[in-house]
Amino acid sequence: MRNFSVLYSEKAIEAVSKAIIIDPYIPLLYVRLGGIYKELGLEKEAIENWTKALFLDPTNEELQEELELQELYFHFSIYNSFYLII
Repeated sequence: MRNFSVLYSEKAIEAVSKAIIIDPYIPLLYVRLGGIYKELGLEKEAIENWTKALFLDPTNEELQEELELQELYFHFSIYNSFYLII
């Protein structure tokens, strides 16, 4: 049996993705989708969606800061994972 929060997140991804198909020019949809992916530990997908949101709304300073932090965290975790393998 799957975890309730994972099932809820899957449904949320489905709903937001459908909304994006209807209107792909709403930055908040990409922000929400990125947040769901972040909660699931899917940092790469979160960053991709936040980047799309920022492209649509380049004046969103809060999103710019969050995206910069997440990119640093993501690259740092890849760097650490590489050295754990060696």
